[in-house]
Amino acid sequence: MKLLLVVTGSATAAHVPYWINWIAMHRPGHRVRVLVTEGARRFVTPASLASAVVDEVLVDAWDAVADRPVHVEYAAWADGVIVYPASQNYLADLASDRVDRPSLLTIALSTAPVVVAPGLPPGGLASPGLVRSWTTLEERGSATVLSPVPGVSKHDPTLTSWAPGDFTAAVALVEPDPERVGRTVLQTDLLRTEIDDADSGGWTWTRTPGTAAPAPFTAHSSPEFAAVRRWMPDGLLLGSAVEDSRVYTAPAPRSVAGALIDDGPSAVAPAVLEAVGASLRELHSTPTPENIIRGSTRGVDRLVNWLDGRGLAPTARVARERLNVLPGDVAAGLRTVVSALLDAPSVLCHGAPTLGSVVLAGERPLLLTGEDVAVAPADTDLLWVVGELVEYGLTFDGADSGWTAHVDAFLAGYGGSGRTSVADLAAVRIALHLHDYIVYVGWSTTEFDRYHRMIRYLLENGDSR
Repeated sequence: MKLLLVVTGSATAAHVPYWINWIAMHRPGHRVRVLVTEGARRFVTPASLASAVVDEVLVDAWDAVADRPVHVEYAAWADGVIVYPASQNYLADLASDRVDRPSLLTIALSTAPVVVAPGLPPGGLASPGLVRSWTTLEERGSATVLSPVPGVSKHDPTLTSWAPGDFTAAVALVEPDPERVGRTVLQTDLLRTEIDDADSGGWTWTRTPGTAAPAPFTAHSSPEFAAVRRWMPDGLLLGSAVEDSRVYTAPAPRSVAGALIDDGPSAVAPAVLEAVGASLRELHSTPTPENIIRGSTRGVDRLVNWLDGRGLAPTARVARERLNVLPGDVAAGLRTVVSALLDAPSVLCHGAPTLGSVVLAGERPLLLTGEDVAVAPADTDLLWVVGELVEYGLTFDGADSGWTAHVDAFLAGYGGSGRTSVADLAAVRIALHLHDYIVYVGWSTTEFDRYHRMIRYLLENGDSR
């Protein structure tokens, strides 16, 4: 893996060369880059950190890196970040979101796991400032704090100082678990999916709201979920609730989306999409209990709030404003389509039948269900499958007939098209994908412009596929 090591101004920084030698001996395949704060240079020199596994050692100061954007480079490069040792001052800076040195800005920009290992003077562990910093980092979930261990103050042997915890433990926290080689993790700030070998056979899919998800999953105790569980249409797979997560036992580790993205439309038989359509039709045909209030789905709510400019994160605000300056009047066109889509009778809906939730197990796929169930217009379900297939076609193969055949198979399984045209359904789904990418993955002007072109094309060209 690629490891960024930040060494800060605690006296135990003097021991870091030993731990770099440990990496060279026990993790020779790792690559390491090191940022050394000015304070740490009292205890360790950049030259002493050189090693066969260390690609670069830089002083953690803007003057030292000149005009080089190391924060951008390192944030994109690192698979894991370890701050070892982390001084009390550095912890305070990290907790208060300061970005006045390259390492702090790198951590702020990175999506890699971060471990901080405090090294503190006598009394440091109980100081109010340290307690606030530690608590803030833990509550935010942006970094794991490795508990320090008691030591002896080199200035007064009668006092207890606090040395950083075991460096090998810090490495283990950012490394993939070697005991779980059959594990796949798909993660954004909206949703985390873990797929593991199950001891009893099959695969365990664990899905958890991401750290920035604006709403939790639909509660297992809700009347919507109870209605799905009571009627249980064919092709749906309900999970169990484990704290905030949903856990499913499935017969395979691969989704329809994964197969299509990796290998194109020929990787999935049209009968699979037809079966997904039939499952949704059966779900939409189930009785809706009278105690359920008509509403919307989490995904459509995100899109509507974005288009209406309500409660936007900075990246969403910038993206919304960019829609207004690009040609095509896309935002207004989308809002018109969504308003018409929502002005329709409601049924019991899956809520987000993305193809990434369809487990590929022969021609009888299983749709992971329960996280987003709601009572809403049927087209709020259809847009996910139709939109993703159209997006794949526009992205990978242009007008390849395989993608059109899959759309047709899905609609045939459903028993006909929805009230909204295929092009408009696809435009809405791709717009939601654009929002979620920008907000929960990261800003990309290239991706923004690509999505904008697709949405504009669909809105302007009617039912073209």
